[in-house]
Amino acid sequence: MSSTDAQSHNITRILAKHPEFSTFNHYLTTTHLADEINRRRTITVCVVDNAGMSDLLAKHLSLPSLKNVLSLHVFADYFGARKLHQISKGSTTTSTL
Repeated sequence: MSSTDAQSHNITRILAKHPEFSTFNHYLTTTHLADEINRRRTITVCVVDNAGMSDLLAKHLSLPSLKNVLSLHVFADYFGARKLHQISKGSTTTSTL
């Protein structure tokens, strides 16, 4: 997701339209990452589906640890298809939340 206007997106409303991401969406709210995401002007969220979240939750991480893991899925930059395909050698460095 990308936005040039910080008020134009709400990550929880966007994800609510996709039930396969409901667990990720729930924990964005619970950890308050959704608030941080919604304040950003430019952002990329690599959303984890419910099956992936189930595997993560099976590790019984504390809420602060879970927040840390989820924040690694939120890039403080926009990565569209073009930019993703321009990544050389399969990796790049970017800021996360």
